[in-house]
Amino acid sequence: MNRQEIKAIIDRHAHWVKEDCEGYGDMYADLSGADLRGMDLKKVNLVGACLYEANLQDADLSGADLRCANLSGANLQGAIMTNVNLDEASLCEADLRKANLREASLFKAELDHAKLDNAILQDADLSRAGMSDVCLSEANLHDAVLCGAWLSYADMHKAELCGADLSTADLCRVNLQEANLQNARLRKVNMQNADLSNADLRDADLAYAELCNTILRGANLGDTDMYKANLRRADLRNADLCEASLYGADMRDADLSEANLRDADLRDTCLDDSNQDTVRQDNSPAKPRVADI
Repeated sequence: MNRQEIKAIIDRHAHWVKEDCEGYGDMYADLSGADLRGMDLKKVNLVGACLYEANLQDADLSGADLRCANLSGANLQGAIMTNVNLDEASLCEADLRKANLREASLFKAELDHAKLDNAILQDADLSRAGMSDVCLSEANLHDAVLCGAWLSYADMHKAELCGADLSTADLCRVNLQEANLQNARLRKVNMQNADLSNADLRDADLAYAELCNTILRGANLGDTDMYKANLRRADLRNADLCEASLYGADMRDADLSEANLRDADLRDTCLDDSNQDTVRQDNSPAKPRVADI
């Protein structure tokens, strides 16, 4: 299939979408396995089209309408997809490494097992997207919206999530080692058994978050709001909780060895059976042990 034939299929598909001419029912675009590498597909209308395992490497899809399209297994490495509409599209096992999805809409999109390492998703909308076992290592999700997204078992090592909204998202067993979550909204998030070793969570909102068995070793939680968060059995060794709000948090059986709790708000915090060996409260030598506050 040559490029001219591909463009003709795309043009006919617009009639299938709009149902605006005779015979539109036979104009559906099936581009499964097609070679569209490097093609200029700006603002194309491929709503509901089949692009299963298509090769779209380095293609320009900026502003394209791909709602409900099937892009499972597609190669989208390095593709330009700024402002693309992928609401409810299927991108399972797709390769989107280094793709530019800035300001893209992926509401309720299916991205399970997709590869998004080093992808740009700044200001993208991934609300309620299915993203279990997705690879987002070193991806840029600055100010992205991931409310209610399913990200269990995702690899988000060193991901940039500054200012991102992950409220109510499922981040169970996610790898967020060394990730930047400064000013992120994580209210009511499920992060049970996740690994946030050495992550930066300064000024993040973790109110009501589920952090049971979560690894926060060496994490920076300065000024973080963890109002009524569940931190039972959490690993907070060497964590910086300076000026953090832990009002009403459940920290039973948590490991706080070498943690810095200087000026932290511990009102109504439950610390029963927590390990507080050498807990640091810098510049406040007269203060009692945390458990006695």
